[in-house]
Amino acid sequence: MGNPVFPSFGNGGYDVSHYDLDLIIDPGANTLTGVATIRVKVTANLAAFNFDFVGPKVSEVRVNGEPAIFTRTEN
Repeated sequence: MGNPVFPSFGNGGYDVSHYDLDLIIDPGANTLTGVATIRVKVTANLAAFNFDFVGPKVSEVRVNGEPAIFTRTEN
């Protein structure tokens, strides 16, 4: 069914059940680093999925603890 609020964002086929953010903020260095863990329930057979993210560089993506290939376009 997709996203009824923002229908042109992301993709269907999964439901997010939990977000966890582990952030380290260093005001002196003006830096923010962290790990975002997103728990999802897959509702369809997916070859790929999209997350919408605007923010700093993404250095790694893992699926079930294993490194995953990812691309990032624009933001």
